[in-house]
Amino acid sequence: MQSKKTAAPVLLASGMQDWRTPSSFLDQVRELGRIALDPCADDDPANHFAGRNLTREDDGLAQSWGRARGRRRGLVFVNSEYGTALSAWVDKCADEAQAGEEIIQLCPNRPGVRWYRRAQASATAMCGLDGRLTFEGAENCAPFPSVAFYYGSSPYLFCHVFAVLGDVRLLT
Repeated sequence: MQSKKTAAPVLLASGMQDWRTPSSFLDQVRELGRIALDPCADDDPANHFAGRNLTREDDGLAQSWGRARGRRRGLVFVNSEYGTALSAWVDKCADEAQAGEEIIQLCPNRPGVRWYRRAQASATAMCGLDGRLTFEGAENCAPFPSVAFYYGSSPYLFCHVFAVLGDVRLLT
C-alpha cells in the first residue's frame, strides 16, 4: 500500500489570509520610490518597512492615506489580507488613487473574480508575476500566482521596473 504524500501545511492553509511580502519584491517596489505608507502592516514592528505603518488596530481601510502618510511623499504599498476583505482593499486603492495617491497593490492573480476586474479598471498598469512568490515566514511558495497593480501617474516607469518580474501591461 502506498502512503499518500501531503503538501506542506502552508500550501493547504486556506485559512491563511495574511501573506508577508518577500523582501526581494519590496526591493523592486523601492525602485519606483520610497515606500511612505503601508496601510496593512504586520502587528510586529520588526516587520515594518515603510515610513508609516498602519496595523490592523489602526484600520487602514478607515483612514485617508494622504493624511496617514503625513507630509511625506512616496508610494503606498498594499499587501492586504487575501480573504473576503480583499474586495474592500481594491475599492480603497481605487478611491485613494483618485485622490492622487501612488499605490502598488499585491494580490493573488485571480482574473475571474469581480474585485480583480475592478482593480484592472481603476489601475493604470499591472504585472502578472512569473512563478509563485515565497512569502516571508513561509517554507514553500504560495499556492497561487500573484499580480501587482499600479495606481498612479507613472505607468511606463512601473512597466519598465516590473518587467523583470513578469508580464507587464498598461491599463490606461
